[in-house]
Amino acid sequence: MKYFLPRLIENLKNKFKSESAVKSVSLLAGGTAIGQAIYVFVTPILSRLYSPSDFGVLAIYAALLSILGAFTSLSYHLAIPLPEEDASATNLLVLSCLAHAGVVCFLSLVIYFKGDFFLAKCGWEAIKPYQWLLPLGVFFTGLYTILTYFALRFKAYQTIAQTKVTQKLFGAGTSVLMGVTGFTPSGLLWGQIIGMTGGITSLVRITKKNFSLSVVNKKMLAIVAKKYYNFPLYQTWGTLLNVLSIQIMPLLLASFFSSDVTGWFAMSMRVLQLPASFLGQSIGQVYFQKASVAQREKRLSDVTVRTLKALVTLGTFPILSLGFIAPDLFPLILGDSWKIAGYYTLFLAPYLWMQFLSSPISATFLIVNKQKYLTLFQGFMLLMGVASLYIGYLVQGTYAPIIIYGIGKFIVYFLYLVIIMKLVGKGISEYLGGIIKEFCIAMLLIIPIIVTQSYRAPAFFNIGAWIFSSLIYVFWILKRKLLV
Repeated sequence: MKYFLPRLIENLKNKFKSESAVKSVSLLAGGTAIGQAIYVFVTPILSRLYSPSDFGVLAIYAALLSILGAFTSLSYHLAIPLPEEDASATNLLVLSCLAHAGVVCFLSLVIYFKGDFFLAKCGWEAIKPYQWLLPLGVFFTGLYTILTYFALRFKAYQTIAQTKVTQKLFGAGTSVLMGVTGFTPSGLLWGQIIGMTGGITSLVRITKKNFSLSVVNKKMLAIVAKKYYNFPLYQTWGTLLNVLSIQIMPLLLASFFSSDVTGWFAMSMRVLQLPASFLGQSIGQVYFQKASVAQREKRLSDVTVRTLKALVTLGTFPILSLGFIAPDLFPLILGDSWKIAGYYTLFLAPYLWMQFLSSPISATFLIVNKQKYLTLFQGFMLLMGVASLYIGYLVQGTYAPIIIYGIGKFIVYFLYLVIIMKLVGKGISEYLGGIIKEFCIAMLLIIPIIVTQSYRAPAFFNIGAWIFSSLIYVFWILKRKLLV
C-alpha cells in the first residue's frame, strides 16, 4: 500500500499525455459525466412532475425523432473524419448541411399534409398535438451531429465535452420549469429540443476556425458526393434499420399497450443507458477517429481489440448491477408509481450490456467500407426485435413481453459483435474468454446485492450493498491499465 498510491498517480499521468486516446475519451466522458450528473439529479424531480403516461408520450416523440434523424445529411457527415485532405472534409461538411436542409424541408411537408393520417394509423394519437415539433427536433439534432463530426476531425474533444454539459443544463431546466408551471407532457418534449440546441454555438466557432470557403465549389462537392456515395446508398438505410431495431419497442408498446407501459419502459432505458451515454458514446467517437487513421496504417485490428477490452472492463459491472438494484432503487428515488420500471430494468440489463460492447466499435463497417453488410445485418436486427416483441405480445403478462424482447436483442447484439470482430480478423476464441472473465468478476461484485435481496432486506440495505460493491469496482478500475 505504501508504494501503491505513487504508482497509481504515475500511471494516471501517463494515460493523460497530450496525444493519448485515454485523454481523448476522458475529455468526452468527463463532459458527458457532468451532463449525466445533471440528468441523474433531475430525473427524480421529473418523475414527480410528470406521470408514466407523460414519459410514454416523450418515448414516442424521442423514438420518432431518432428514426427520422437517421436521414440526417443522408449520412454524408459520417465520412467527414475519413479524407486525408481537409479540403475534402470541408466539402463534405457543406454537402452534409445541404442534404440535411433538404431532408428537414421534405419532412415538414409530409407532416403538414399527412401527419394526422400516419399517426392515427399507427396508434400514436398521443403525439398528434405535438407533431409539428418533429421537424424542429430533427433540424437541431442533425445540425449538432454534423458539426460534431467536423469537430471530431480536428480533435476538438474539449469543446464537444462542454456542449454535452450545456445540453443537459438547457434540457433539464426547460423540462423542470415547464413541469412546475403545468405544461405536461409538452415540457418533456421542449426539454428534448432545447437541450439539443445547447452547445451548437460552440461547435459553430470550431467550424468557422477550420472552415475555408475558398475550397468549396460545385466540382469538389460532386467529387466527394460520388466518392462517398456508399454512405447515402447503404449507411442511411443501415442507420435507419439500426435505429428502428432500437426504437421500435416504445412505438410498438404504444400501439399494443398503454402509455403507462411505454413510460415504464422508457424510464428503464433512460437509467440503463447512463453507462452507455457516459462512456460508450465517448469511446465510440474517439474510436472512429483513431480507427480511421489506424486503417490507413494497417493497425485497425489492434485498435479495435483494445477498445473492446476497455468497453468490457468499464461497462459490465455498471450495467448489470444497475439491473439488479433497480427494483429497490426506482420506488425509492423516483416514486412508487415507477416500481414496475425497476423490474423492466432488471430484464433488459443483459441486452443493454451486449449493445454497449458492440455499438461503439460498429464504425468498423464504415472504416472497412462494408456498409452493404451492415445494412443487411441491421435489417436482421430489426426483424428479430419485432419478432421477439410480437411473441411477447402473444404471451401477454406484465413482464413476459419485456423478458422475451430482452433475450432476442441480447442474441442479436452478440452476433453483431462477432461479425465486427471478424471484419478486423479476430476469431471468437480470441476475445470471448475476456468477456466471460469480466462477466464473472462483475457477478462476484454483485453477490452482496443478491445476498441482501434473497433475505428480503429493506431497500436501504440492498442499496448499501450496491454502493459497497460499486466502491470496490471503482478502486479496481483505477488499478488497471486501460488504453483505448
